[in-house]
This record gives sequence, structure tokens and C-alpha cells, in this order.
Amino acid sequence: MISIAFLVVFLEIACLLLGGFAAPTGMIDTSAIDQPVILLSDSAVSEYKPFVYLAGAGYCPLSPASWSCGMYCNGVPDFQLSAQGGDGGANPYWYVGYSAELKTIVVGHQGTNSSNRLSVQHNVNFVRKTLPQDYFPGAPSSVTVHSGILDAHLLSATSVLNAVTGLLKSTGSSQVVLVGHSLG
Repeated sequence: MISIAFLVVFLEIACLLLGGFAAPTGMIDTSAIDQPVILLSDSAVSEYKPFVYLAGAGYCPLSPASWSCGMYCNGVPDFQLSAQGGDGGANPYWYVGYSAELKTIVVGHQGTNSSNRLSVQHNVNFVRKTLPQDYFPGAPSSVTVHSGILDAHLLSATSVLNAVTGLLKSTGSSQVVLVGHSLG
């Protein structure tokens, strides 16, 4: 079974590669676009909405005791926060939790905080690096990634993996969705 989150990511990548983009019906004027446009139905857009809220929550300094960051947390009220961390700067905010309604484990990462110099430094550090084998066993040495984003990822990788592993066991869910954008 294909998850909604997988479909969202697939459509975004396909649209970027094809030069088009996804948008709700009636939201754009397609007359000036040479490439095909994928129009989503209102029901499809509503299926993606919880993941938009979850991505927005990546910018919130969450506490272990509560899922209360305003409209983003209120958008997925059944979400159970399992682990969180980061400082919003050099170490981007991140969280892991579970939504019973979505039957999904979610890993959220903060994107670039343009008002924080330490956050921006991750984006500026764009020299390519090979993937470290202790975090990506079996990855070919020919695979290289943006070093600033890799460095930001490594700050939380062990904690995120431990939290996801625990939720996979405790919830019985096999669906894990990653949310965020830019640096996230």
C-alpha cells in the first residue's frame, strides 16, 4: 500500500523534474505555463494538510510534556510527541511522534531559520561529503551530499533513530513519514 506521504513526495519530485507543480484546482492561472500542471482535488489537498501542520511544527521549541505549539500542533491534535531536541540554531529543532488517526510515525525537522546565523551556516556549508558508514552502512562511496545539511542531520540522527525504533515496536505501525523543508 502506498502511503499518502510517499505520494506527496513522489508528486513533488515528479513535478519539479517535469517543470510543473502541484496546486489545488482553481488556484493558478495555467494559461502562461508550457508544461503540464497537476491539479489536485480538494479531497487530495485535505489528505496532505496534516503533514503541512506537522512540517510547520518543526520550527517550534517543543517540550517533552506537551504537543502545544499553536496552530501547527492544533492541526494534528491526536499527535503523541515521543522525543524532541535541538536549539533552533546550530542544532535544528526536531521531533518524533505518532498519530493514531494517520497510523503514522512522524519525524519532523526544522528548516533553515534565516534569522539565526548558526542555522544559516548549515546551508552555506555546501561542500560535498561522502556518507559516513557508521550512519549509512553500505552506502557507496560515490554518493556525496551537502556537508552542512549532513552535519545538521548527524546532530540528531542517533536520537531520532532510537525514538523511531521505539515507536515501531510500541505502536505496531510500519509507516514512517519525514516532514520538513529546506534544511529540514
